[in-house]
Amino acid sequence: MPVDSLHDVEQKPTPEQIIGFLAPFRADFPKAVTEFIRGFFPEGTDQALVDRIVKKVAAAPPEIAIPSFRPFRTDVDGGGWPLSHAREA
Repeated sequence: MPVDSLHDVEQKPTPEQIIGFLAPFRADFPKAVTEFIRGFFPEGTDQALVDRIVKKVAAAPPEIAIPSFRPFRTDVDGGGWPLSHAREA
């Protein structure tokens, strides 16, 4: 779990939020993941490094990469993101 990115550990995503988050990745994985990954790098980061990382991530098969977002769930009671919601997007 990426604890450093949490603002409220009690916050739980709704099914609609999960579907909304995943929708752009399902619609156009390379474009959505490129925008998503570039957002992790601070201004001034070596662009060649960023481009190399983005290229590798964007080349991943969406059917494998999209389910990898499951560790980012914020549901602390053990339920996590129900896979049925992830598949609806």
